[in-house]
Amino acid sequence: MENNPKFYFMFNLLIVIRIIFFLFFCFYYLSHYLSNNRYFSLKSCNLTYC
Repeated sequence: MENNPKFYFMFNLLIVIRIIFFLFFCFYYLSHYLSNNRYFSLKSCNLTYC
């Protein structure tokens, strides 16, 4: 019974680290993509529905 909460805590810590890493990667990729394609996205927005 003593080993179970420690294993549960480590498992939660790994899940939290994965989620934080995934969110950081997504945010970095989206910011990089939007900064590179800002003119193109504005142009397509003006050409289509905005």
